[in-house]
Amino acid sequence: MNKAMVLCVLCLLSLVTAVCLFPAAAAAAVNLDLSGTTGLALEWKDWKDPQEGESGTPGDELLLESEINLDLKLTSADQTSCFLSLLYKTGEAKVEIEEGYLEHNPNPNLLLRIGRQKVSWGTGFGWNPTNYLMPPKKTEEKGVDLLKLRFSGKDLRGSLLVKPGAEFAKTEAAVRIGRMLHNKDFSVSFYQGKDKDLGTKKSAVGFDFAVAAGEYVFYGEVASKSGLPLFIPEYPAIVPEDPYLQGVAGFYRFLPGNRFLVVEYFHEDRQDYLSIVTSKTYLAGDLTINNSILWNLKDQSYMLNPSFRYLLGANAYLELSGEIYKGNSGTVFGENPWQSHVVLELIWFFK
Repeated sequence: MNKAMVLCVLCLLSLVTAVCLFPAAAAAAVNLDLSGTTGLALEWKDWKDPQEGESGTPGDELLLESEINLDLKLTSADQTSCFLSLLYKTGEAKVEIEEGYLEHNPNPNLLLRIGRQKVSWGTGFGWNPTNYLMPPKKTEEKGVDLLKLRFSGKDLRGSLLVKPGAEFAKTEAAVRIGRMLHNKDFSVSFYQGKDKDLGTKKSAVGFDFAVAAGEYVFYGEVASKSGLPLFIPEYPAIVPEDPYLQGVAGFYRFLPGNRFLVVEYFHEDRQDYLSIVTSKTYLAGDLTINNSILWNLKDQSYMLNPSFRYLLGANAYLELSGEIYKGNSGTVFGENPWQSHVVLELIWFFK
């Protein structure tokens, strides 16, 4: 655990101690918010080679596991707060700190945060080339240990992210400056760092925008990168030696009949992808059906992602989702180690 995480955990323990030992005084000074989820997941993978799994060991075709996610937030009267998000999965038999940070708002236009956190930069729906310090997928990835400084004015806003390294020379930093106008949002961003293993330089410069036009929202991102990994790596996964471009352009809109549509083009290095996402609700919102396709325009391989979610009252849902990979040998999606991946989840919320 690094220094940022140690500081965050110590602050959390201090506030918890104050609440426990001095409940009358703490009640007026500290607000406690506890929430989370618990659930069961049944996962099935159709391996192309059943003798070898993701890590070189025999891969399980069917896996049943449960998980518990606990979120704790403590907020004091002086606008200082601590947040801790823990995740436990029986399959991994360990507790993961997804997020854990100390935050202070000295005034409405300034925020300081230190610890493990998730940051969302960019306007893309499926991909964010300018979200330099976060994992590429917008899934339940854990956060990153950062120092964050954010300021905002009437029309301008800015953010500074610093990711400490084992040595000062390996510290990574990113800056984003944006301007907000009526129905418009524009930002420029910069990133600089070093590979923690090889010591090679990593850098990026990017631009993103979003414009609302009637019932449509058009958006785009572009980033020139050097030394950073691809979002959809070819096999074997390597970092391109030369600088390369990543770009996203698309639109989304809500359609009559509780439908939602996203069309997105994604360019990465020498590959081009088209993504189409549709969503529709039925039964007064209790049932939601999503469908998406990510199609490689160069080699014609693709990935399908259907999902079905049914609400079981106000605090639970049942979801069936899948990933289906299609493509010839040597294509981006054709080289995936499994042909299909199906997950059935039952999730409960509590607060």
